Amino acid sequence: DLAFPNGIVYDKSTSSIIFSELNRHRLIKFYVDGPKKGTQEYLIENLFGYGDNLKLNDKGELYVAFPATRDPLLDHLNDKPEIRKWLIYLPERLVYSLVQKRAGGIKIDTKTG
Repeated sequence: DLAFPNGIVYDKSTSSIIFSELNRHRLIKFYVDGPKKGTQEYLIENLFGYGDNLKLNDKGELYVAFPATRDPLLDHLNDKPEIRKWLIYLPERLVYSLVQKRAGGIKIDTKTG
């Protein structure tokens, strides 16, 4: 069960796909061919934001954009779906005022982590 997979790229050097699991703040590599076919590994866990828009270059460097950093309030609500569903009834301005307004990006060497 994946929590909102996003930003999928194919790494032909390892016959794998790499994607961000947005709500669990991690990057996953899933092997689609070769000796590790059908297995996955976590490239990075506990990311500082919501990973989106992945880009992999020929050197094996993965660029990850973060349109927003993690918010302590939303992290707290991650395992409380009964409360989280009520957020849609709050005024949009109020919800956006609670969310931190920061963004960023990182570059990762997929060969060394």
